[in-house]
Amino acid sequence: MRADNGIRRVFSKAAADYDKNAFIQQRICREFIDSQFFKGASFGMALDVGTGTAGMINEISRNFPGSRIIGLDFALGMLKEAKTNGVKLLVQADGQHFPFTGSAFDLIVSNLAYQWIVDLDGAFSEAMRILKPNGLFCISLFGKTTLWQLRECISKVKNTAFIKTLPSEEEIRNKLERAGFGAIDTAASVENEQFYDIFELLRWLKILGVNKAGLKFSALEARGLLKLAGKLYMEKFKTGDKISASFEKIFVRAVKPDR
Repeated sequence: MRADNGIRRVFSKAAADYDKNAFIQQRICREFIDSQFFKGASFGMALDVGTGTAGMINEISRNFPGSRIIGLDFALGMLKEAKTNGVKLLVQADGQHFPFTGSAFDLIVSNLAYQWIVDLDGAFSEAMRILKPNGLFCISLFGKTTLWQLRECISKVKNTAFIKTLPSEEEIRNKLERAGFGAIDTAASVENEQFYDIFELLRWLKILGVNKAGLKFSALEARGLLKLAGKLYMEKFKTGDKISASFEKIFVRAVKPDR
């Protein structure tokens, strides 16, 4: 994608408070770095796509001392926070148009950013371009069943696409193959998070830019429709005194062939 200016503004605005709210992102980041997908990894030059406030960079620096990592993000506010967190090598760009020459990186990493890219085929091809032969592409992203409860309840009260359709594990593998990657390894799993009600969930989702990806009704009708959807959500997906929201996480490791 050429990053949508609305989504860019959402991320920039959320940057200062991002780390206070991004508990799922932080947890998945740590789990990803500790997983089999990074076992045996060795690299000199790395790129973190969608670096945000630099959580992934800090985890890699702790686990792979001596590595050199550039953080890339389309939101200037996020880059400012990353700089405050001690990261010096930062670039403002989006995940589909890298300002780098070919075969520049040993590793490309990303934590929960690629699912928002509209043209994954183009983005994966661009990643191939800037990776060195035998370079690693290791990303985590949210998958197709993420927020299925919310989608169902919203669609019951109004026939609308709440957010863009996220990619499935199979779709991701197919797109990686088309881009020319080899040794593709993926793993998908689901975890659930509890929120007090639908409004708390939606407020939290603003940090992800989801509000710019999809509510298709006006502000005048939103409150009433969301109240109905929230009542339905509480009836169908209540856990204790809270509601449950599912997040499908997909871990990916692929290699640029040496040819």
